[in-house]
Amino acid sequence: MPAHPARTLDEAVNAIWITWVGLHMENTNASLPLGRLDQWLQPYFEDDMAALEIEKQRQDYITHATEMVACFYMRCTDHLPLTPDLANWYFGGSSSDQAITLGGVTPQGTDAVCDMTYIFLKVTEMLSIRDPNVNARFHPGINSDAYLKRLCEVNLITAATPSLHNDHAVMTSLEEFNYAPEDLRNWSATGCVEPTLSGRHIGHTNFQMLNMVAALEMALHDGYHPLMKWKIGPDTGAVEKGDFRTFDRFFDAFCEQFGFLIDQSVEYNNMLGIARQYIRPTPLLSSLIGDCIEKGKDVTHGGARYNSSGAACIGLADVTDSLMVIKKLVFEDKRVGFAELKKAVDDNFANDPALYAMVTKKVPLFGSGSDEAVEMADRVTWFAHDRYKSHTNYRGGPYTAGFWSMSNHVIYGTLSGALPSGKLAGKPFTPGLTPEPHASANLLDNIRDVARLNPRHMNNNIAFNVKVVPSGEDKREKVIDRMYSYVKTYFDLGGMQMQMNVVTSETLKDAMAHPENYRNLLVRISGYNAYFVTLNSDLQKELIERAEYGL
Repeated sequence: MPAHPARTLDEAVNAIWITWVGLHMENTNASLPLGRLDQWLQPYFEDDMAALEIEKQRQDYITHATEMVACFYMRCTDHLPLTPDLANWYFGGSSSDQAITLGGVTPQGTDAVCDMTYIFLKVTEMLSIRDPNVNARFHPGINSDAYLKRLCEVNLITAATPSLHNDHAVMTSLEEFNYAPEDLRNWSATGCVEPTLSGRHIGHTNFQMLNMVAALEMALHDGYHPLMKWKIGPDTGAVEKGDFRTFDRFFDAFCEQFGFLIDQSVEYNNMLGIARQYIRPTPLLSSLIGDCIEKGKDVTHGGARYNSSGAACIGLADVTDSLMVIKKLVFEDKRVGFAELKKAVDDNFANDPALYAMVTKKVPLFGSGSDEAVEMADRVTWFAHDRYKSHTNYRGGPYTAGFWSMSNHVIYGTLSGALPSGKLAGKPFTPGLTPEPHASANLLDNIRDVARLNPRHMNNNIAFNVKVVPSGEDKREKVIDRMYSYVKTYFDLGGMQMQMNVVTSETLKDAMAHPENYRNLLVRISGYNAYFVTLNSDLQKELIERAEYGL
């Protein structure tokens, strides 16, 4: 294998592995997706089972299939990208992020959950390893509640995986591209959570991880970035000179700075892409992607049926909350002057504790159940979506906007000063688009607000992180039912993606103090899994400080 077509499940798994080694030899050794393995392996499983007539043989075969998938997982997790220390700081604990996608619907729109789906989930549960990165699709009204409960059960046992996706919302986010329905239904995750169409699509879904907060800081400083001490952006007005008479005028300044950063990143990506076309074409990958052979074009030259490039916009909740503070306290309630607020921010609120208390306690935040805060977040995501959409990439495809962060919300936080939202200098942003920990004491407020965001603005997906903690007295069935209720409610409301950490802050603190006792403790960062004790202290503290909700 794979010189000849596979005839059995054993041969199919080995064919995938040998091809996988070749693909990694040819391509960048990170974020190459494995795709919908349960769908591709199910026919081999069915044929093998049909040849067995004795129940004992069938049970032994299921055990063998589970063991084989487990061996496949272990071979995948052996693969580690070599990265410099700086990259390890940026992406603490991240492995190769080889995404496997389970469940959802078939290209024909029927229920895709099958025997191999449950075998992959069993292996995920048993091994509880950080890589491969398991993503599970759930299609409301087609996939069963029993399947969703099983996803919650695996998440409870592993404490951090799989990532959960709402098929309907993800497909809605991609409708603007008019993909063929059978290709759209066949989407799978790339890297962390980003959707690409299996075997048809080169999405380059992490072409840029853009610091949205930098645009806000530049708007507050007339294009000057205070940490870099560099006038980098356009002139958009000075707060101290009273150039912003209305909130909309300041919002326009933020958008101008944000758009400037987007335009620069797109120009840079296109230059890199053109260079790669000549320096590093990928004929093996191209032979496996639809239309490349027919066109006689490498994927780097646009040979794939579908082409796009996707960004991760980092800091949505921090930007939204800061804009809400400015809108409410400065322009609507007039409780503080804009220059006074800016001075407090520049001083890290060190000399104005009363104002700090006001901005953190008297303004409705994203995740608090506030309609106005959700509208503000939608306003920001809409701008990002439309600005990226205005560009075409070097392969002739569109740009897409996502709101997830890997671990960059921590490193970018260290490169940021204080914000009007009350975030202090050097502190992390929230992971993905997760609300601030103090936005609400009620998880349902977080769930409702994230679910109400317009998925059409977020066509490179999102990462919504939730830390839930069952009581030590609760039985497993009760905990799973409650986890299921939260996820089902979120999906019914239209939420796109959710990922859970089922671990207490006290456990994480003890693991930080006694790492030798927690070598296998798995945690979800923001789109990928990591072993907690391998993370740098900044990332560990950020996980500990996340909002914790009981079940």
